[in-house]
Amino acid sequence: KRQIRIRGINDVTYFNTSPLLMRMERPETKILLVDEQKNFNFYRSEKVYHINMILVYRYKDMEKIKRYRIVLNRNGIKQVKAIPAK
Repeated sequence: KRQIRIRGINDVTYFNTSPLLMRMERPETKILLVDEQKNFNFYRSEKVYHINMILVYRYKDMEKIKRYRIVLNRNGIKQVKAIPAK
């Protein structure tokens, strides 16, 4: 018999954002700010949404939790950031 050594397992997780993107508002918006002289000014701002994705890996009596924050708007994903476990 030939033994096969397993060095690791790769797992790809797909997260479909299409249903979320369809419900999002326009990616750019104008915001109104007041300066020190009480003047009103409009500025262009990008509207983004934050999604927290939590993955739990379990094997026998071991458990590992990974957390990610996905920042996106209607144009697509802007950033994926790993959040350290507490």
